[in-house]
Amino acid sequence: MIPGGYDWADDMLKVKSMRRRFRDNFAGDVINPTRWEVLATGSGMLLTIANGSAQISTGTTLDDELVLLSRQSFMLPLRSMVALNLSQRIAGQTAWLEIVSVTPETSQPDERNIVAWRLDGVSATLANYEVGSDAAPRLGTASGVTIPTTAPAGWSVLELEPNSDECYFHGRALDGTGMRANSYARQQQLPDPAGLYRFRIRVRNRQVFHGISAVTNNGSSAVRITRAAHGYATSDSVTVANVAGVPSSPGRGGRVRREPCQA
Repeated sequence: MIPGGYDWADDMLKVKSMRRRFRDNFAGDVINPTRWEVLATGSGMLLTIANGSAQISTGTTLDDELVLLSRQSFMLPLRSMVALNLSQRIAGQTAWLEIVSVTPETSQPDERNIVAWRLDGVSATLANYEVGSDAAPRLGTASGVTIPTTAPAGWSVLELEPNSDECYFHGRALDGTGMRANSYARQQQLPDPAGLYRFRIRVRNRQVFHGISAVTNNGSSAVRITRAAHGYATSDSVTVANVAGVPSSPGRGGRVRREPCQA
């Protein structure tokens, strides 16, 4: 018997599990600071709490981003469920529901391991799922997969369920009589099963391109990123973040820069 596990007052040996629970029904009219850390609020964005929901008004300011991070941290395996709807799906606006790894010392995201739903594009019934491991580029779906509608008339419940062997992504209608309507799985690039994680909500007001085909050193201490059919013209300004592949790239010790695009 380990003396430290014995409760002398109750005269019993107590065993605690690693299980942690987190839920927020967004009661009241302000975000609960004991449950959420607000990491960023773009100048044109507005976060309000009303009618039992967190409402994010995105505005139209380019590059604005709103980031909410759970105060609670978690370990795998875990499951998260989020009910959401969107007043409309607009090209150039992206929302992520993410389980992201954090550094134990600071408890802040290190972007090395990730499990996420990504909602962009104009369809109310399509979304993408993503995984990332050991700071490698995210492995996302090539095209949107079917989910229950995110339109205001029908809330969609999206689930993230990572474990050490697989990552599951589920969808269902809120308060529906049926079970899960859509389920998907990943076995590649799974997040570190020994990592520490927090739940994050991000909403961004800019076009985000995925499916980078190459990240290389151009021989002049700069990084060349290849992405086909990107839609940019020469001299357009682009933002580069969370890129892995060469030692000097952002996410591998390099700086995040906005540079003119060479189409």
